[in-house]
Amino acid sequence: MQITGDYTVSGSTLTLDYASQLYTSTSTNMQVTFGAEATANFTVNATSDTNAVSQLVTVIYNGANWIVSGSSTSGTVTIANGGTGNWPSAARRRLN
Repeated sequence: MQITGDYTVSGSTLTLDYASQLYTSTSTNMQVTFGAEATANFTVNATSDTNAVSQLVTVIYNGANWIVSGSSTSGTVTIANGGTGNWPSAARRRLN
């Protein structure tokens, strides 16, 4: 377990319920930082509450394919231009 932030418990007990969901996984803040692509050209079709992590996902076009990598998840995937793909894997997909 990892707890970050500033917490003070005084005169009582802090109870954490690991079985209860605190947040739902989301995909937000898509932004094109270089090039003429519109953010509407990129879609995240599904997220996974079970496998969710907080990270920056980078998608780079190399002239023929899109290369997808993450700041917290190891591995990359290559997606053909105009195609779809699973990242980081089909079993644990986060980007499709």
